[in-house]
Amino acid sequence: MSWDKNTINNSTIDSRIEYLKKNKKPYNLKVLGKVAARGINDEISGVDFYEIRALKYDDKLVIERMFRHPDCDADDYIQSIVFHSEEGIFPN
Repeated sequence: MSWDKNTINNSTIDSRIEYLKKNKKPYNLKVLGKVAARGINDEISGVDFYEIRALKYDDKLVIERMFRHPDCDADDYIQSIVFHSEEGIFPN
């Protein structure tokens, strides 16, 4: 456990859900799994695990993924990838 390591959540799923709810649009949210937190600030915040989720709405599929940095002082990141049905399997 490092004093400098954090998990930075850059996912867009929560903001997309807020937009969908506000505009009364249907969506499907699924938890794909959980990843363990490794940063000291995660521990201080009481976060042991982060959920990795998938959000489907309209013609879009948004999937979160974790980027772990091997350096114990460098941050880990949760990011989202957006897939559009007309693009097939390749993200934008």
